[in-house]
This record gives sequence, structure tokens and C-alpha cells, in this order.
Amino acid sequence: MVERSEMSDQELIDGVVNSNKESKRILFDRYFLQVFDYAARVNRDIVRAEQIIALAFERIFEKIHAGHEVTEFRTQ
Repeated sequence: MVERSEMSDQELIDGVVNSNKESKRILFDRYFLQVFDYAARVNRDIVRAEQIIALAFERIFEKIHAGHEVTEFRTQ
């Protein structure tokens, strides 16, 4: 059995489509540091960076649930 953390992005996206909260958490954890680092450097404000990240992930997960094809999570 494959550990969820070892699953591909596409497998996790499929989990998100099926309302799997663990898949969302793993995708968030997988990309949080990269996105946070970028947002904090650009905005020079940690609180603002956290707000941007929350909004970005919310929008990505909404796109997935709305039926938009997302094949590369990191490019969303």
C-alpha cells in the first residue's frame, strides 16, 4: 500500500475531487513552504503572505471541485 504522502499530485487531486480532506492536507503541506517563501519575499509581510496562501489554496481546491481539470498542482 502506498503511503498518502508518497502519492503523486494527480492521485491526491483525485482524492480532493472525492472530498478527501487528507489529500487536501497533503497537497497543502507539500507546497506550503515554497509558496509561503515566495509570498513572504514578494510582500515583505508574513501575515499578508499567509492570507495570500490561504486564498490561493482555497481557489485551487474550488477549481478542482468545480470540475476544472488540474493535472499539475504546482502550476496552479
